[in-house]
Amino acid sequence: MIKIKNLFAITLIAGSYALTSCSNSDQKTSNNNEHMNHDSMMNSSKMNSDNPMMNAMNSSMSGMHEMKPSGDFDCDFANMMILHHQGAVAMSNLVIEKGANEEKKSLATNIKTKQEAEIAKMHTIIKNFKTIAPDGKPVEIHEELTESMNSMMSGMSSIKTTGDVDNDFVMLMIPHHESAVKMAKDQLKYGKQPALIEMAQQMITDQEKEINMFKALLPK
Repeated sequence: MIKIKNLFAITLIAGSYALTSCSNSDQKTSNNNEHMNHDSMMNSSKMNSDNPMMNAMNSSMSGMHEMKPSGDFDCDFANMMILHHQGAVAMSNLVIEKGANEEKKSLATNIKTKQEAEIAKMHTIIKNFKTIAPDGKPVEIHEELTESMNSMMSGMSSIKTTGDVDNDFVMLMIPHHESAVKMAKDQLKYGKQPALIEMAQQMITDQEKEINMFKALLPK
């Protein structure tokens, strides 16, 4: 069996913060927040693996370019969640194309459809982003999003994949979804943008339900 180490690092490294920066969040981030950059997440080159799930994730991120976080929680949540969703879509595509279990393929199709729609919506929010922070006051730097990513990477690194696309998808999507729920709860606590807060609440509802579905489908 193949042990995956820091699988999500592929998503966060190859495509880390590779999205359009929020329109009026050009401020510099503090040194305390620099660990959000990919260099401090994992100092290594792109990982190779015979595991098709890892290759699907790697392929989906390979064309992205780097960008630094803005320091605004709403902006960074949207950027990070887009990357996060793109990883889930990549894994879902593999199950849809190569999976043998119809129940798992159906779940993957639902995740793909839902998260692609959310990606498009978050891109629109970023494009029209306006910070709500009072004029003249710096936006507070938060580390909760990075902590969620680190937690997910730790969870995924402990999983021994089987090479079975259906089973690997189920096992890996549990910590992947759990980190999304944690990020969404942080958005409810610290975010200011109403549209993102509404999306975060829906993500919690949807992904907690899907986590329970994944757990019921774990190999016995």
